[in-house]
Amino acid sequence: MRKVLFDTSTYSNFARTKNFWILEKLYGGRMVITHLVRLEIEKGIKRHRTLKEIFEAIDIRNTVEEIRDVTEKEFEFMTGFHSGLSETDKLCVAIAVHRGYTLASDDYDVVKEARSNMVHIIGTIDILEESVEHSLILCDEAKRILKEMQKRARFLAPRLIDC
Repeated sequence: MRKVLFDTSTYSNFARTKNFWILEKLYGGRMVITHLVRLEIEKGIKRHRTLKEIFEAIDIRNTVEEIRDVTEKEFEFMTGFHSGLSETDKLCVAIAVHRGYTLASDDYDVVKEARSNMVHIIGTIDILEESVEHSLILCDEAKRILKEMQKRARFLAPRLIDC
């Protein structure tokens, strides 16, 4: 099974609502973040002290692989973007393209760029639906979690959960 590369928003949606366990159950051993995503998470923790205990409860080093090295092809690919993507987002798309990873993102511009490069995309709602399909949670629980994400993580759901 292919690895799943998480951008900051999708990763944080599950962490902020204390539902990171869903990611571990669905993608254990296949979760990947870039060093830039980790830095954004750390920056968020410094700004919002309430996030500190949430992220401390997640043992990132043992559950998520961190990519630190970027290949020359990935770097060249990043420099070719003409969109207004952040460096973190550019890196996520470049790595997903060149390493064949699934990209977990809810960011419209990231999704658009990744799809134009034939990257398989999943978002927060897809993950919640998959967790229902795998009987990790019930449909009503998925809908409750989504509402909590909308409140705590300020996640704007592009659609309703279909279960």
